[in-house]
Amino acid sequence: MLAPKKPRDEGDRLRSLRLHRVLDTDREEVFDEIADLAAAICETPMALITFVDDDRVWLKSKVGISVNETSRDVSFCGHGILQKAVFVVPDTALDKRFKDNPFVVEKPKIRFYAGAQLMDRGGRVLGMVCVLDRKPRQLRSSQQQALRVLARLVMTELELRRRADELQQLEVETANLRLVRVMANRLLHEIGNAILPLSTHQQLLAERYGDPEFRLSFDAALSEGIRRVSRLISQMRHLAGETEPAFEQVSLQAVVEEAYNSAVTNQAPHASRLRFDAASGPILIHGDVAGLTLAFSEIILNALQANPADPEVEVRCALRGPGDSPAEVVIDFRDKGNGFPPELAEKATLPFFSTRNVGPGLGLSVAKKVIEKHHGSLEIRVPAKGETGGVRIHLPLRLNPTD
Repeated sequence: MLAPKKPRDEGDRLRSLRLHRVLDTDREEVFDEIADLAAAICETPMALITFVDDDRVWLKSKVGISVNETSRDVSFCGHGILQKAVFVVPDTALDKRFKDNPFVVEKPKIRFYAGAQLMDRGGRVLGMVCVLDRKPRQLRSSQQQALRVLARLVMTELELRRRADELQQLEVETANLRLVRVMANRLLHEIGNAILPLSTHQQLLAERYGDPEFRLSFDAALSEGIRRVSRLISQMRHLAGETEPAFEQVSLQAVVEEAYNSAVTNQAPHASRLRFDAASGPILIHGDVAGLTLAFSEIILNALQANPADPEVEVRCALRGPGDSPAEVVIDFRDKGNGFPPELAEKATLPFFSTRNVGPGLGLSVAKKVIEKHHGSLEIRVPAKGETGGVRIHLPLRLNPTD
């Protein structure tokens, strides 16, 4: 027995094989049908579609063979990929390369092999479409031609899939570039709005610092600028996953009230109201206080901004679960606005999506990410006719800190 040599283009061949992403994939009907057709046309009990890896031959489809792969050193296909024409071994027992091969002297006792090369667009041979028999024989020229056609069909299918994958990746990259452009524009706009009042005051600082009214105005502008930039930094950190949650048991009402107070500091100067309703009494949750406070604050601020003339948010909580051991709490945030229409509800939690000219549009996307880190869910509720909008959260009551 002679082990097959490796082709001169082995490195490029293996790279092409990896790019086609076919190794170790599940069986598929389209390839199984090609193997069945090869066996039928060539009148053999066995047929394979194989791919020659670094040290093995892997079987994508098979007829009459039970193994999934073989060693490349004892393979027929390892020799076949070195050829350019259909590789035919009429009688393995008379061929010095195969006469003492374990697949010849032992089961399945292969005496005949013929295969057409699976060749990529660069001429690199990735594997074979082959037929096998337990008795010596030959193939007619029409059968050899059929094997070549079937091999081209296999490669056409693989190339189409590869092109589809590349197109999908290109679409993802294009979408990411659009997102980066939107992100840059929104961040520049938000940071610019925070800095502009500071820049205006800085230009007047030397000549008007002695004016008490100017100093009060400067102090207010400085506080507002720091607040806006600090909020933006916090939002971006949570979106980027840079914050490590610290889980502890805490009162849900306390978190909601702290979130409301935080939201009010980011609201335009209007008297606002919070109505908290926990019908089942005090509720304790296990979660990251800082993260949940930020998430609830963003939802509450969105609710207060829904109706600036009459800002109010109602938070209703209800326990859900079997018997006396509820598994989750459902939290409804309701505002006095019109809510998102159905066509915008699904987009509302996307980063940088906003229907207003206030902020960069990160609030609900940050809230959604925080809630999902707690193994919960956030949904935008589309209001029925005559109702107001809102956000519903499902939050587990108990959470393993290591999850």
